Amino acid sequence: GIRELAKLNYDKSEYLKSELRKAGFPIAFEAPTFNEFVVEFPKGFEATYSRLLAEKIVAGLPLEGFYPEFPNHYLLCVTETRSKAQMDELVSELRK
Repeated sequence: GIRELAKLNYDKSEYLKSELRKAGFPIAFEAPTFNEFVVEFPKGFEATYSRLLAEKIVAGLPLEGFYPEFPNHYLLCVTETRSKAQMDELVSELRK
């Protein structure tokens, strides 16, 4: 039911946060999260972001337009619709 789905989404979100940290990308806030979290990508990430979009990989929502105090920060969302393989592919592409 709903509890299992919530646990699955929490676990997937935590998995992706962990993998992004290992890849060297800071997680902006250390408070517990559910489906969404904010990651900081390096300056100049826009080119990588565009390349990934062209490959149909969405590397989050850029926050700077909404929150100018958060340049290079992106909101990522992880739900039950994403597989471990898709999350691993995102991290792999971000490392390039």
